[in-house]
Amino acid sequence: MEQDLNALVDQAYAYKSRFEYELALNTFKQAIEILLSYTKQYTDENERAKAIRAIDTLLKQAEFCQAQLNPMIREEAKRLAYIQAPEPKPQSSRQSTQVQPSASHPQPQHQSDGPLEAMIENEILDSSNPVSWDDIAGLENPKRMLQEAIIQPSLFPHIYTGLRAPPKGILLFGPPGTGKTMLAKAVASQAKCCFFSISSSVLTSKFYGEAEKLVRALFTVARRRQPSVIFIDEVDSILSSRSESQHEASRRLQTEFLVQMDGVRGDSEERIVLIGATNRPQELDEAVRRRFTKRIYIDLPDVPAKMSLISSLMKNVNSNITDDQTRELMRMTEYFSGSDLAALCKEAAMVPLRTLTKEMLAQGIVPPVTIESFRAALRVIRPSVSRDSLTFYQRWNQEFGSN
Repeated sequence: MEQDLNALVDQAYAYKSRFEYELALNTFKQAIEILLSYTKQYTDENERAKAIRAIDTLLKQAEFCQAQLNPMIREEAKRLAYIQAPEPKPQSSRQSTQVQPSASHPQPQHQSDGPLEAMIENEILDSSNPVSWDDIAGLENPKRMLQEAIIQPSLFPHIYTGLRAPPKGILLFGPPGTGKTMLAKAVASQAKCCFFSISSSVLTSKFYGEAEKLVRALFTVARRRQPSVIFIDEVDSILSSRSESQHEASRRLQTEFLVQMDGVRGDSEERIVLIGATNRPQELDEAVRRRFTKRIYIDLPDVPAKMSLISSLMKNVNSNITDDQTRELMRMTEYFSGSDLAALCKEAAMVPLRTLTKEMLAQGIVPPVTIESFRAALRVIRPSVSRDSLTFYQRWNQEFGSN
C-alpha cells in the first residue's frame, strides 16, 4: 500500500510540473485521503506525527494547485469568448484565405508561460539601495562606456536610434574582485529601466524542456517591461563553449539563449541589454562572444584608484599613516584587486585590537592603525590575482576586447 501511495504522490507532482493543476489537485486529494486512513491505524505516536506532517505538505500542494486554477479559468473564458466572436471581414484576398480559429481547432495556449513568467518577475532587482558611480573607485573608462551604452539611451531614447542604437550585449571580463558586479549594481541604480539579476540556478530545471521555456519567459518579460537590462553573473557557467560531450539540456539552453539574443524573433528597436560578467572569458562560446558586441576589460585598480579605495574604507577608522608610507603601501599591494584591498584594510583595522586587554576594550581605548598594522595584515592577506593570469587577461583584451 505504501508503494501505491508513493506512486500516487509522484504522479501528483508530475502533473504539477507539467502545469496540469486540475489533475494534480485531484491526485493530491486522493493521496491525502489514503494518508488519513493510514493515520487512524497507527498506534505509534512517531509514525502518526510523521503522517500528519506528510498530510500537511500535501495540503499545501493542493492549495497551491487550487490557487493556480482560478487565473487559468479566466484565461479559458477569454479564449472561448474569442472563439465565439464573429469573424472579421477580410481586408484583402490574402487575409481572406487565412484559417480563422474555431471551436474545433482552437489556437494553442501557452499556459505554461504564466507560472514561468511569474518566477522571472521575482528576479527583478529592487534599486531601493542606490549605488552611484562615485562609490566605485577608478574604472573610469568602463563607467564611461556603460553610461554611453545603457544610461544615456534610457534617458534619451529618441536620439539613440538606427546606427546609434545601443548594443544588445555587453561583456564585463577581468580578474575576480575588480568591481564587475558593483558596476552592474550602479547600472541598476542609475538607469531608468527594469533590471533583472539572473543566475544559473534561475534558468536550470530538473524537468525536461523547462530551462528553455524559462529563457523564453525571461526575454518575454524583458520585452514587456522594456527598456530592460538583464545581468548574468558568471555567465560562463551558462553559455560555455559547445562540444560533442556536452549535455543535451545545456545545449538546448544555450541555443534558446542565442535565438532570443539575436535570432529571427529579434527586433532592432528593442530596448533590451544583456550584461554578462565572467572571470573566464576564454570559456565562452564563439557565437556567444559575437553577440556580446562590447567586451569591456575590468582591470586591477591603478594607484589613484587604490588610494581612493583605501581612503574610503579607512575614513571611519583612526589611522596614522604618512604620505611616504602611503606610497610604500601602494608598492606592497601590487596585483591586489579591489576585494583584496577591502580584506586587507579589514585585517589591518583588527591588528591594534589584538594588543588590548578587556579593560581597555571596555573603556573604548583603541590605538590608531599604522603602517605596521598593514605590514602585519600583508602577512595574512595575499593577492588573489597572479602575474600569469593578469597577462592572459591583457592578451585576451587585445584580441577580443573593446578597450
